[in-house]
Amino acid sequence: MNASHAPDADRSRIAGPPHSDEAEQAFLGGLLLDNSVWPEVSDMVRAEDFYRRDHQVVFEALFSLFQENKPVDLVTASEQLEQMGRMAEAGGMGYLMQLVHDTPTAANTHAYAAIIREYSL
Repeated sequence: MNASHAPDADRSRIAGPPHSDEAEQAFLGGLLLDNSVWPEVSDMVRAEDFYRRDHQVVFEALFSLFQENKPVDLVTASEQLEQMGRMAEAGGMGYLMQLVHDTPTAANTHAYAAIIREYSL
């Protein structure tokens, strides 16, 4: 089976080392939707644990907001990325909105963090 005909679930494992785009996206989207889980996951995941560079950049912006005890949501994250001069590198506002929209549930953010961490080891 070639890459263009692979099932969606396998695409993140075709190019590069094992990783889960879906877990990375759902983790970031989960934090943007409900960041109350941050104290539980803050020690589990680091920026370098993300396979995709755009996800690393978004995480760095969220991490910065958390460190400064600022509110974290779509608006504050986009402002932080703009201030950092890294909005384009993060995929733009459209991608941030997609992260929020495509997150199945913020309730499983801890599980998404565990998946990211497992793949990064």
